[in-house]
Amino acid sequence: MIHLSQTYSNNQCVTIKVEGDLDGDSLPVLEDVCRKHLESGKKITIDLEKIAGVDLKGKAYLREIKGSIELIRMPAYLALELRID
Repeated sequence: MIHLSQTYSNNQCVTIKVEGDLDGDSLPVLEDVCRKHLESGKKITIDLEKIAGVDLKGKAYLREIKGSIELIRMPAYLALELRID
């Protein structure tokens, strides 16, 4: 299960806080939210501080988006797996 909360710092920037497990079942929710914000031209930051677990599909998606979406406060184990500093 995943819980997303969105905070808007201005009309062009949104931070999405992710809590819970990012897996094949919950991934479509995050993908949909990100797609809608990207289509509207917003700068997206994803806060992963409270993420509990990430399966292979979740890791693949994070790798895919890391060039266009900023990933912050990621657990060390996940940063190592994704090769993100």
